[in-house]
Amino acid sequence: MMAGVRGKERWAAQGRDVTFMSPMGLKERIKKRCMDHMKKHRKRILDNLRNCFSDVAAEVMDVSEVNAMDELLVNGELSQDDYLEILMSLEAALRDEIMHEDLLQAEAALAEEEAWIADLEDLDLCQQAEFVLCPICKKSGLDEAIDWTDDIETRVVSCRCGFRLPFPADPETSALSEFQGALATAFHAHRQHCGEDPSFHVQGVDTVYDMATDDSHLARSALQRLYLGCHHCGQRACVL
Repeated sequence: MMAGVRGKERWAAQGRDVTFMSPMGLKERIKKRCMDHMKKHRKRILDNLRNCFSDVAAEVMDVSEVNAMDELLVNGELSQDDYLEILMSLEAALRDEIMHEDLLQAEAALAEEEAWIADLEDLDLCQQAEFVLCPICKKSGLDEAIDWTDDIETRVVSCRCGFRLPFPADPETSALSEFQGALATAFHAHRQHCGEDPSFHVQGVDTVYDMATDDSHLARSALQRLYLGCHHCGQRACVL
């Protein structure tokens, strides 16, 4: 009888205020104390249970609560069925917690994957059959468009970084294909005598009005040209 009194006094001293006159109230108070312990150490408990490092009984109760539960069981104030019922309800709560956390992790992984796919779509890798990397920013793909000036058709390749280069291209072929071919030719020609990778830049070139031919499109204007340059060997060459 003295052991039972000591058990009651210990729980009362720890602020548990257990109503021993009501078995139902006792079970609910025990479950509440265990749930409070679970919330306080939630991450460690879930990690241990997920990795099978521990069991429910060992995780949901601290040492003092385990000792007090043992005294209640020995003194008959808590039946074995009541004890198992408490553990089963706690196990169900923990299982729900683990499933909820796994669901959140899966949703985060899915969101990350969707963001990655969106980045690919921004690069037009998923929608554009012909992909040519911008030689200026080396991050985005080039787009092809047709520009009309004075009823003259001009092909234009451009990039979201601001690079834009009009140049005469064969109407029967892709401007991107011609652009890529010109880049490859210039790159390999440079590689014949220099092992360093060159860089590319755009520079304006003035043209003068041709009085003899009266070609109005040759009027003085700043045309854009693409150049290859190499700081290592000093080469500079016009690509387009």
